[in-house]
Order: sequence, then structure tokens, then C-alpha cells
Amino acid sequence: SDRVAYDIGAAHPHNFRFATGVALTALLTLPLVVRRRIPPITLVCVTIAFTGYTVFGVTEQATSATVAFVAIYSVGAYCPPRTANSVRGACILVLFGDLLWLLLFRQIDPGSNASTIGNALLAVGANVFFFVAAWVIGDVARAARLRAGELSLRHNELQAAQELIADRAVLAERVRIAREVHDVVAHHVSVMGVQAGAARRVMQRDPDRAAEVLTGIEASSRQAVVELQRLLGFLRNETGDDTDAG
Repeated sequence: SDRVAYDIGAAHPHNFRFATGVALTALLTLPLVVRRRIPPITLVCVTIAFTGYTVFGVTEQATSATVAFVAIYSVGAYCPPRTANSVRGACILVLFGDLLWLLLFRQIDPGSNASTIGNALLAVGANVFFFVAAWVIGDVARAARLRAGELSLRHNELQAAQELIADRAVLAERVRIAREVHDVVAHHVSVMGVQAGAARRVMQRDPDRAAEVLTGIEASSRQAVVELQRLLGFLRNETGDDTDAG
């Protein structure tokens, strides 16, 4: 039987192998669209297409190797380790078996010379390197992606903690100002209360002394207003409120 491998582009459009090659190429490339969402499906489709090329004797060397590498890499980069290892292992075993079958039954026969056998061994070694590289790079990409996600999460947590600390600091400052306002008002009100009582007691027998005490009450009230305005102005500056007090 004829063992010639047919090129897709050289076949007649109505040729069965041409149609098969087109279908296999679609099966090889279209699943790349979902390689990040469902990478195992992508790799399985690529594996089926790869073996289909061998079964139907159709060659396609321009994109199949690159697509296979991307599919193996994607499974490692976007799947959990257990899923990635099982899917990659099974598909690589099928692909490697396909390669060995192609070499043993289509390229090497009892009359093959040393050059043919050497080329076959070189192809085996190159494919082993190819599979290992795709596997390792996928694992490295997954580790880097997980590390980046963890760093982003820690950054967000740190930023939230900083905002919480800042809010607590503002709250503590407001409490301190409120206490200071309370102390100022309480002090001046207490002084005015004492002075008012003294003025009431001496108002009949010593009007001048009562007038002096009332003057002290007036001064204390003004001082209280000044202190309140100072503290409220400081509070407005701290909170960024530029509106005038009513």
C-alpha cells in the first residue's frame, strides 16, 4: 500500500483527506478560544486532532506543534495541580504513543539506514524536551499567577487595615477635642455659676462688688465663647470642612 503522507493544501478540494485535514485543523485550533476557561477540553481536542493526522495520513506541521505546546502549557497554568497532572499525563502519553507509532510503522523498517534511525531518535528526544518544557513552564506560570493573586489580596488587606487605622485615629482625635470642649465649657460655666451666686448675695449691701462680679461673669462668658470658636475652628480644619459656622 502507498504510505505517502498527503499535504492538506496539495489535495483536491473534494478529496476525502482534504476534508479530513480541514476538520482536524479546526479541531486543533478552535478550542484555543477557551484554553483559559476550560483548558482540559482544549488539550483533549488537540490530542484527538494530533492523532487524527497520523491515522488519516494527513500532515500539518505549521501550527500543530505550537498549538500542542500552548494547550499543554494552558492546562498547567490554569488548572489545579491534580487535574493538570492527570490531564497532561494522559494526553502526553497518547501524543508520545502516536509519535512512536508513526516512527516505527511509517518511517523505520528493517531496511532503514543509520541516518533514518538517528533522525527518529532525534525526533523522540526533541519531543521529550518539548513535552517537559510545556509541562514545566505551565507549572511555573500557575505558581506565578497564584503568587500574584496572593500578593494582590495581601495588598488589599493592608490597604483596608490602613484605612481602618486612619478612621480610628480621626475618631480618637474627635473624642479628644470633644473632651477638651467639655472641659472648657464646664470650667467657665462653673466659674460663672459661682460668680453669679456671689453677686446675688452681695447685690443688696454692696452694689459695686456685685457689679464687679457680674463683670467677671461677662468676661468668663466671652472667654468661653472664644475657646469654643478656637476648638470648633480646629475641628473644621481637621475634618476638611471649610463652611462657616452658623
